[in-house]
Amino acid sequence: MIRGHKPGNYFVTADAAGRKVEGEGRQCCHCQFSWEYHPGSGERRGYCARHDGWLCARPICAQLQAKMLAKFPGQSCISFDDFNRRLRESYEHDPNYIVLSSGIVVPIAWLQSQ
Repeated sequence: MIRGHKPGNYFVTADAAGRKVEGEGRQCCHCQFSWEYHPGSGERRGYCARHDGWLCARPICAQLQAKMLAKFPGQSCISFDDFNRRLRESYEHDPNYIVLSSGIVVPIAWLQSQ
């Protein structure tokens, strides 16, 4: 059943009548949105050659990219993982926050109130 370039997931479930339903999905490399993949469905999606991944083509994804690029300029697009890594690094240099080894960011004010 898996076909095409890099399926994000494969699922097996049942419909309301109890029939087995199989499918595969894709995940946007910019926002992590997942959808069921239907070749030939007419849905127009994009592909990011820079990150070698599918794009969801949702308007909110484009808005999020614009916000990310405003915060971290100098690139044509930013992947979800890269944005999170850069954001975590910016918190590491901020004296108002502590970044735990797990990557969780904790405000120092919250720690002092506990």
